[in-house]
Amino acid sequence: MRKEFLALFVGTIFLMAVLYWNDHNKSVDKIKPVAASARIQPESVSSNPQNNFPNQITSADSSTTASVVPVTEVENHKQFAAHLKTLSQCLQIKNNVDYDQVDPTFDNLIVSLKPAMGDVTVFTDDWAQTDLQYSDGTLKRLRVEVGYDDPGNPSKYLQVYKLNEQNIPEIENLDPQQTTNPSDEYVESMKTGANILLHEKGGRAYFPGGEEMIVIERNGKLESFTMTKNNKTISCNTMTSAASNCQCF
Repeated sequence: MRKEFLALFVGTIFLMAVLYWNDHNKSVDKIKPVAASARIQPESVSSNPQNNFPNQITSADSSTTASVVPVTEVENHKQFAAHLKTLSQCLQIKNNVDYDQVDPTFDNLIVSLKPAMGDVTVFTDDWAQTDLQYSDGTLKRLRVEVGYDDPGNPSKYLQVYKLNEQNIPEIENLDPQQTTNPSDEYVESMKTGANILLHEKGGRAYFPGGEEMIVIERNGKLESFTMTKNNKTISCNTMTSAASNCQCF
């Protein structure tokens, strides 16, 4: 009796193991097609081009350590040409993207946009800033800001800073008559005998459709720009750096 009971028990265990193995194999066969389709799915193309465009575009990895290495002129021109293509995708416009290398200047950006946006109707200067080094080693920063409280008669305000040993700006006291609406000649006279280390300026460009572009230039090159069209905004920064990047949102 004990042997028969033991044989029956072993047989039951064996039958359960066989049934479990068959069921497990069937389950794996069902998972494989799902896993395969999951791998293929990201490559499928939507009939709506906007759905294929990511919420955020990065033309260059902003986390790269290449930002500490000066970018070559050729690489910089290739980067900017790629940014113009990113702009086209983001804003869903047909701008000029026919070149593989483009010098990152404000003028070239406007030329690229002209087929889609038209000519700039108004450009406003918002500020300009120049870092200077004088013969005795003194470092100064001249900053001119433009106010548009009266759009027909904008006002200019001059500020002068001395950069201390920690490169922290310390404002200098000037005659109010010299700081409000200073002449261009007066501002230029303050640069006499000094070496220009850096020149930046910011402004806004407006297009026939009412679109606004915010622009910053550095040493004659485009440093950054932001604009909105078709409910999309593109923001591109550090155009002259190896870490230049554009984001679309």
